Amino acid sequence: MYIRKALRKNKTPIKLEEVAEGVFVSYSDPLSDRPALGAIIGSQEVLMVDAGSSGDHAKSFVEELYHLAGKKPSRVCLTHWHWDHSFGLSSLALPAYAHRRCIARLSRLRNCEWTAEAINKRVLTGRELAFTRDMILAEYGESEEIRIGVPGNSIDDEFMLDLGNRPIHIRHLGSDHSDDSLTVYDEIGGALFLGDICHPDYYANPPHYTPRKVIELFNAINAVNATVILEGHEEPRSKTRFLSDYAPLRSIAGSCLAGERDRAVLFRLARDLSPSADPHETRAMIHAMLSGCA
Repeated sequence: MYIRKALRKNKTPIKLEEVAEGVFVSYSDPLSDRPALGAIIGSQEVLMVDAGSSGDHAKSFVEELYHLAGKKPSRVCLTHWHWDHSFGLSSLALPAYAHRRCIARLSRLRNCEWTAEAINKRVLTGRELAFTRDMILAEYGESEEIRIGVPGNSIDDEFMLDLGNRPIHIRHLGSDHSDDSLTVYDEIGGALFLGDICHPDYYANPPHYTPRKVIELFNAINAVNATVILEGHEEPRSKTRFLSDYAPLRSIAGSCLAGERDRAVLFRLARDLSPSADPHETRAMIHAMLSGCA
């Protein structure tokens, strides 16, 4: 199974930052939609958070982590099944953890063909996103094999992993983005990894948020005693900044849940909370929320 007829784009070199003691994260790369990857270092083991979009992505992260911290991952946890967070898994040869739905989806993906023609056919039939097709081709370029790794350790609701004097809380939370979403919380460093859990469901037509799910999700995040929040495609942020940035989304969700459907009213409420926000993004957020109200 090979990707063909695509040119590899230049990708940003892997860069890691220590955001809390023993917690390292890379930066996301919009050129191929590479998400940020994480590592939490305990006295006995190192947990890698997400496996990346390819073997090249995963291996580059591991090499840079070893260069900076002298450690390599001994386990890996996937936040959800989407290709950019999981396709690097087969190159790692590590014990892997994921929600049972993630494991089921990756198992099915093993039966798919990954030529440019096959991916494009899935786009035309509505089984794949055009954006995903373009980013896979950007990541893999021409004539590179895609192998799908499947985690061997299934998580349903909650799981505790001890890295050696470093307890890690892995938890399944409801999310529009993907129903297998896991969060990873490092109790010692105060770091909370969210993957893409705050994003809408892009596979729905049209993409949507569900007001109730949004409210419940942010209530659950707020209840965690985290100091730094780490998302797949955003820079690290303090919990205060994170909640402030998502205040318009939470406001729109709350208003929709209370019965408000007027776009102008929702736009004004969101703008009052974040006057500098991109108006196009705000309108897209409102559209996605209203799409989930039906």
